[in-house]
Amino acid sequence: MKSPITIVAIDDHALIRHAIRSLVTARHDLHLVGEGDSGEHLFALVSEHQPNVVILDLNMPHHKEGNATSHRFQALPELLRLRRAYPQTSVIILSEHLAPVLVHEAMISGVRGYILKSDDLSLSLPETIDIVSHGGIFFSQGVEHELFGKAGAIEPPLLTPRQIEILAIIATAPNDSYAQHAAKLNIQQSSLRNQLDKIFKKMGVNNLTACMIRCHQLGIISLDDATIRETSYPR
Repeated sequence: MKSPITIVAIDDHALIRHAIRSLVTARHDLHLVGEGDSGEHLFALVSEHQPNVVILDLNMPHHKEGNATSHRFQALPELLRLRRAYPQTSVIILSEHLAPVLVHEAMISGVRGYILKSDDLSLSLPETIDIVSHGGIFFSQGVEHELFGKAGAIEPPLLTPRQIEILAIIATAPNDSYAQHAAKLNIQQSSLRNQLDKIFKKMGVNNLTACMIRCHQLGIISLDDATIRETSYPR
């Protein structure tokens, strides 16, 4: 019999933690090993339990004591530290907020799943845990709709080798400007933007964040190590 998937849940809302607990305990193959209500619990719980999966809220205090709360939890820098220290632990974001830039930054920080609290948790959370614990990535329906609109099944677009190179360069330094990317590619900014417009059209997206995430879903690039997965992509 396979070992259960171990999970730590950190959210400052008791009702959300209760919902997570109910969903997890309903499955014999999932085991909730720890809970926290503020950002400071992240490293303590992961260090103690070495879980397969962390379910984490982005918008919560760093520290709670009674009715007092400290400054907000700086989740993205902490997620980068967590990925380096515990690469075997996959992270699922459970959030009220959705901004394409935030989703992209979370993925760069090592997040494997992103679910909105406005989604139906009972439909998506157990599936998300299964997928990310086995190395996959998962976006709930609300996130998919916001990033990719009403697009249907994902089909690999026919990108040129130069277009794949452009995406790989951007993936290695996602916070660089278009001018910096263009300089590394030895092209003008206008040429870079023109190429990206063509790529967006082929990918069925309308912004760079959605493009990079879709490329990761298709295996064209990896947001974990910023490399091209050429062997899994037909050229």
